[in-house]
Amino acid sequence: MIRASEKNGTHGLRPHASLSKGSYLGSLQVTNNVTSGDGVRSRIEIGLDSRATIWDLKKRIGEEVVKTSVDGGKTWGYHAKPGGGEPSKPVHPATIRLFQMATASDLRDATHGSTLSELKFKPNENLGAFKKSPHMFRKARVVEDSPATQRPELTHRAKQVAAEVFEEYSVLAPEG
Repeated sequence: MIRASEKNGTHGLRPHASLSKGSYLGSLQVTNNVTSGDGVRSRIEIGLDSRATIWDLKKRIGEEVVKTSVDGGKTWGYHAKPGGGEPSKPVHPATIRLFQMATASDLRDATHGSTLSELKFKPNENLGAFKKSPHMFRKARVVEDSPATQRPELTHRAKQVAAEVFEEYSVLAPEG
């Protein structure tokens, strides 16, 4: 349950394991499958401390994948799009899916609070960064306006779920 609460980030809270001294992971190699186009890097090298969490890593990747070059790759930064316009904003960490090449496995959202050392990251670790599918972010409606009263009420499905949870975890109190 605690791991599931970290799916949307750690909100600046540090896990206990990150309070001890860590080592510097100098060059995590990330293959960029999040953004594409002119001047966007296909591979990114990121240096982080082993005490950093997966959320910190995704946040850093989100910042790096939108940086572009206007001088043939000598420098990278937030530049205006061709034809004018605002520079690209960092990609939100919750929309990034990470794949760890060494273990051939996805780093699930429930690991957002885990440190890189807990997940046994090593220097020169190879990762794949992918954009999550938009359908993964759909949220069920929980409240809607009642046609009769024009006031917000729980949807039929939300009432069913609440009743199921109540039935599952309620305990009869002994009479006495």
